Amino acid sequence: MSRLGRLRTPMILLMGVVVLLAIGLSACGGSSSSSSSGGSTEAETGTEAETGGGAGTGSAGGEGGDVAAEVEGKTVGFVNIVPNEASEKAENAFSEAAGILGWKVVQGSRAEDVITAEESIENLLNQHVDAIVMQSVDPSTLGDSLKRANEEEVPIVIQENGTGYAYLYNGSILAMPDWDFSSQGSVLATFFIRSVLEKTEGQEAEVIVFTGLPTLPSQQLWLGALENELKWNPQVKVVARHSVDYTKPGEDISSFLEQELKAHPNVVGIYTAANLEAPATVGAVQAAGKTGEIVITSLFADKDLLELIREEKLTGIVDVPVEKGSWQSAEALVQYFSGQEVNKNESQTDPLQPKLIDKSNVPPKGQEVEYPPFKPMFLEKWCSEGVKAACNGG
Repeated sequence: MSRLGRLRTPMILLMGVVVLLAIGLSACGGSSSSSSSGGSTEAETGTEAETGGGAGTGSAGGEGGDVAAEVEGKTVGFVNIVPNEASEKAENAFSEAAGILGWKVVQGSRAEDVITAEESIENLLNQHVDAIVMQSVDPSTLGDSLKRANEEEVPIVIQENGTGYAYLYNGSILAMPDWDFSSQGSVLATFFIRSVLEKTEGQEAEVIVFTGLPTLPSQQLWLGALENELKWNPQVKVVARHSVDYTKPGEDISSFLEQELKAHPNVVGIYTAANLEAPATVGAVQAAGKTGEIVITSLFADKDLLELIREEKLTGIVDVPVEKGSWQSAEALVQYFSGQEVNKNESQTDPLQPKLIDKSNVPPKGQEVEYPPFKPMFLEKWCSEGVKAACNGG
């Protein structure tokens, strides 16, 4: 019922009582002109159902149509600076959620260089988008663009960073769904050190570490977890560190490892700081004739990495259901657009359940890593708020 309908109800009841008293009749229930004890007519109720009721009020506790009317028809920019299978899974999941919610998704400019993030946001703001979701970005390059977005009241949701880096944004973003990279990094670091020490039966071990991009928070969270494990396992010695040139990762990794594996023939482990580093690392180890002799670990259950695990060329990976973060991003924007209070704490702390995958539990060829279903939770909520596509299962 609309706010106007609720205001009319007491007046209608009062007039009805006066008329009934005047003609000496007792009140009776189930009147054909009344659909409820509130006194609104069937005609009024039907009209409100068709138009979605108090659309424009932005009331979180209002009827379902309120939320649907406020949410539909938005244009959302999506910035994905470092495309790879994991980040594209997340992007596709957001596009699916956006389609259900009636949103148009506009891509920011793409490049395999995080420095272009600011340019992407500026480009999207020039297109007058209603919101922006971004991932794989360097926070230090976003200062001016975040300020402009705030001035233009365009909410920004950050994916793929982790709560450990929330302070970088100084309250200038709407929400930051936590992909729980700290936990993912911790699981990977423990697995890497354990696997290396199994190779040497607990004795001294030499390893090589890819350090990722110093400005990318996700990789630094993973690396921080490894550094912590190294402190507790002094018998594991890092003999070489390297930050990969992502403009030519395959060539850079092959050249670096060819040199280092000759200089350090006793290396028993290589830690990669990104999923796109793993295939080239496996190739370089194979070229050196050391397949099976060196532990190699990575992140995310990309199809090619799962196949390398099946072939026992890659020791293992730690995955998270990146799609869930995208649905959380969409929900944060639903809350914002409909005038609800954005539940930032839930968005930032809901863990994405890191999962270790090695040869003991790698899915059969053609299958992916499975997680408990999370999509129905969002569809159920959006359906209750009047999003018809959500009621049909998306």
